[in-house]
Amino acid sequence: MTHVDEGGLEGLTMRRLAEKLSVAPMALYRHVANRDDLIDGLVDVAYSEIELPASTATGGPRCAG
Repeated sequence: MTHVDEGGLEGLTMRRLAEKLSVAPMALYRHVANRDDLIDGLVDVAYSEIELPASTATGGPRCAG
């Protein structure tokens, strides 16, 4: 996600990503349908990296305090 970090979502294009990965732009379409699909995947990755707080025995979040 380095390119997104540098240029934001506005700077993310299939062509620029392909260049960064040293592949032909059309090669990306084997993995994602379009730019929106690519962004959905990036959001999924970002959410998967969020650590959720541990829950209590009742299933609710623990309060610090």
